[in-house]
Amino acid sequence: MIDDNHWRIRAPGRGKYGFPAGGNRPGREADMSYDVIVAGGGPAGSGLAVFLAGAGMKVLLLEKSRYPRFKPCGGALSPRVAELLDFPWREIVRDTAGRVDCHLGPGRRVSVEYGEPVAYLVERDDLDSLLARRAAALGAEVREDSPVTGVELAAEGVTVATGTGKYRGGLLACADGVHSLAARRTGLYGSRRLGVTLAAELVPKDPERFRGRMVIDLGACRGGYGWIFPKGDRLSVGLGSFGRVADLRSLLSAFLAGHGLGDHTVARQRGHLIPADGNLKRIVARGRVFLLGDAAALVDPFTGEGIYYAVLSARLAARAILAGDGEAAASYQQLVDGQIRRNLATAGRIARLFYALPAPFFALVERHPELAESVIRAAYGATGYASLAWGRAGFRRIWRKAFGHPVSREP
Repeated sequence: MIDDNHWRIRAPGRGKYGFPAGGNRPGREADMSYDVIVAGGGPAGSGLAVFLAGAGMKVLLLEKSRYPRFKPCGGALSPRVAELLDFPWREIVRDTAGRVDCHLGPGRRVSVEYGEPVAYLVERDDLDSLLARRAAALGAEVREDSPVTGVELAAEGVTVATGTGKYRGGLLACADGVHSLAARRTGLYGSRRLGVTLAAELVPKDPERFRGRMVIDLGACRGGYGWIFPKGDRLSVGLGSFGRVADLRSLLSAFLAGHGLGDHTVARQRGHLIPADGNLKRIVARGRVFLLGDAAALVDPFTGEGIYYAVLSARLAARAILAGDGEAAASYQQLVDGQIRRNLATAGRIARLFYALPAPFFALVERHPELAESVIRAAYGATGYASLAWGRAGFRRIWRKAFGHPVSREP
């Protein structure tokens, strides 16, 4: 049981945060039904549970693991995430970055200083737990150790099976990650192009060295970048690529050695797949089923950021569901296409330019540092990539600056 200044979780259970584990005994139908069943307790799923439970809906949140659990993630929350969370959350912030060092290998750097936070650095363990606790405090039922094993769709509702029982609901929100078993069971998963990340936590000898700044190295691996983010007495480090990269562990070791971190203690390390085609339109809702976050491939194809789009998709899904007009799926699809996919389409154009030919474009950024500032603001700022006002003509101008000749077609 937890009863602190912010959260009051009433449900008894065995978990660290007082959530009940599992469900009903095997073979028994659930005694209760829910307005919405949410599969997956990350930022998208827990975020949706917060928004719906706060509006008075009966919500069941099913999380396959037990909080807190390690997630391989950079954990950089952009200021625009703060606009979506209308409750206290800054207690989990480990550091605040106001500077970004962009590298092409350790020897070349363009630094951009901002007079305001670019990102708040958090641990995913803390963020996911915080959101789940908030959902429970608002009345959602949160069940840990409850991975979804099956989904049955019917005219009157949905039935979701876990390893310990079945639950009935009016709607199903699939927020169980890039592999989304729930989305596969409903036929909405579709084909995906995936990237790969390898994230680790280091215990630095000098925690102050990276304080207040993020390091991004576009030369660390093909089709992506390496990162070093400060988080209190630890560093979040890793590599992410939207292409196929062999032996990420060796590349990560070389990346860390190049930045003077080769002999530091690794506390935790894990690989993970991420959606690499978030700029492509796809069906994210049909009938009683909604896809959110990574399950809907809502990841920035340039930066790999998924937390903002996870929480935003939760906010948009809640808006569509709470409208109560019987058109929730169609409304959510329209909102995602208009407020997320359009933004990610611009990010996809930037990604194709930078990751296809990083050296000439980094040279362009060295000559025009304001370009780096604009792109970073677009990636992490409130206005998104629309602030760049880069249509096809804009990308042709950038191409000519980098290569000195026109492009025959959009890269």
